[in-house]
Amino acid sequence: MHPNEVVKNAEELYPQFIKDLEVLVNTDSGSRDLVGLQKVVDYLVPRLEALGCTTSVDWHDEYGPFLTARKKGKGTSKILFLAHLDTVWEPGTAAERPFSIKGDYAYGPGVNDCRSGILCQCYVLKVLHELGFEDYGELILVFNSDEELGSKWSGEKIAELSKEADVALIMEGPTFPDEFITSRAGTMNYTIDVTGRSMHSGVAPEQGRNAILELAHKLIEVQKLDEIDGVRVNLATVCGGEKQGIVAGHASADIDFRINDWDAVQAVKDALPQIMDKCTVEGTVTKWEGDVGHPPFPEHPESGKFTDLVKECGSSIGLTLSDQFCGGASDASYTALGGAVTIDGLPPWGTLYHTPREYLDLTTIVPRVSLVSCMVIKISQEKKYWVRSGK
Repeated sequence: MHPNEVVKNAEELYPQFIKDLEVLVNTDSGSRDLVGLQKVVDYLVPRLEALGCTTSVDWHDEYGPFLTARKKGKGTSKILFLAHLDTVWEPGTAAERPFSIKGDYAYGPGVNDCRSGILCQCYVLKVLHELGFEDYGELILVFNSDEELGSKWSGEKIAELSKEADVALIMEGPTFPDEFITSRAGTMNYTIDVTGRSMHSGVAPEQGRNAILELAHKLIEVQKLDEIDGVRVNLATVCGGEKQGIVAGHASADIDFRINDWDAVQAVKDALPQIMDKCTVEGTVTKWEGDVGHPPFPEHPESGKFTDLVKECGSSIGLTLSDQFCGGASDASYTALGGAVTIDGLPPWGTLYHTPREYLDLTTIVPRVSLVSCMVIKISQEKKYWVRSGK
């Protein structure tokens, strides 16, 4: 099938994509907004089933729905797609800032993160359906509802589903329009809480135990972990004390680490207990907690051929793309944890996500839908990409 046929079909479907995008952007579905999240699922399910998918919805009382859509083909390869249903926005935001278009850009809550990603995987399915292409073994479309919370519930489910797939195609947007992502940093998040003893700083300071000073010593040592290969430290928040004139009886801090691989994770886990157990200000007590958030997403041993595939398919439709590492986390971490070759940063491009100025570049919709569609066709037709199902 020639790439021009794919692009032509994606162009014909573009007006409907925009209509669906408007509906989704104008539907509040922030994390834990169970009613809004279910509305998005209710909108997607009949459209997926009309394209020949079987659908199932798992439910969590705190996080909401987890939608899986499967479509069987006539071939061998198994391809998983992933996008998230939740946004960072509170109920009522869609009414305050509804979907709008100005020139080549669309605006509204979640328009880029991740409404365009949801629709990209749906419209890849639609393009293939319209073209009558069924040479894949199975397409598995996954939509989770807690990505913005770190996928505390869905991460394990995503990893388990990924064990079925040759490759996972992730619909979290690229950093720049001419990129895609082949590896990402993971996250580790910690809170440190130091208790000292409050005392008048002029009358009896020697009887006080300054929690801020103890915390400061620990934070300096934590920052030194930035020197470890694959570790980046962010001292994110600090608070403590009551007011001037009083020795600080309490202090706390939040820390996040970006970790490139599992060796870096272990290095942090080995170092932190030593830092926390050392007491510089006698009489203070330190408590701390935390762990891995999103796992690291390193390149898979088979990533090279898929990286070449993205570039080849991009070139066939006029795109020049480069593969990149990204320091931001995504649910690609969980498909990688499940052992699937994982390629991220594939949907239409936009930026300023998590801000009221978030936008989507409409000119990237047809090229990116076409790109992923061409990738599916190639993966389905060439055995070298069947890294699991071909064995």
